[in-house]
Amino acid sequence: MKIIIGREEQGSRLHLVAYNDQGQMTKDICHGQQQSVNQSVSRQHLSLTLNDDGSFTLENLKMQNITFVNGMQVNRTRVTKDDRIEMGHERYLFDWAAIKPLLPKIHDARPLKQVFEDYDQQIANLNKRQQVFNAMRGGTSILTMGAIAVGFIFGRDGGFSTLTAILYGLALFASLFFTVKSFIDASKLPAQRKRITDEFRQHCVCPNDECRHFLGNYQFYDNLPKKCPHCQTQFIK
Repeated sequence: MKIIIGREEQGSRLHLVAYNDQGQMTKDICHGQQQSVNQSVSRQHLSLTLNDDGSFTLENLKMQNITFVNGMQVNRTRVTKDDRIEMGHERYLFDWAAIKPLLPKIHDARPLKQVFEDYDQQIANLNKRQQVFNAMRGGTSILTMGAIAVGFIFGRDGGFSTLTAILYGLALFASLFFTVKSFIDASKLPAQRKRITDEFRQHCVCPNDECRHFLGNYQFYDNLPKKCPHCQTQFIK
């Protein structure tokens, strides 16, 4: 959104007009007492454009307009509510409270980035453990094939019959172990995924306490819109 700021034509109050992203006027208000704004402030002196991070881009609307930010004369710069803005050569001090009625609801969505990252990491760890287990279970077939190969090549003579028995024993034990572990893990996996998903749904919500709708349908933090689709709160990302 953009806010045009200047001096009221008749009453010489601070005049503010807000426009949405489509260039449509949304609000037109005056701030302060009659004759409170000096004549060095133009009727359309400067604009403040709201940025995604909650800051504003200040821009003079005419070449002859004079604007100071923290004592330095500027034509265009980024400002926040901590900056001191003075308008005109007589240095009318801009009151940030004047724009409060014009601003949309704004909430900080940046903590949600960590929520998305934690969820992705937990799911990745779960998948990795499953892959490692599957790879280890595949090793049982290698032991079995090794036992068969040793028995085929050397027969049952000498020490190699003992090696064959050991390989068969290891293969049998590994096969039994991984079969049991596979059954146990398979029963736990849905519960683990559900727990991770439930925690994600609990924390991945609109930061507006009056809304708190789930926002995980976007899958990735970077895909979050600029506004909450439910309450229209603007996000600082």
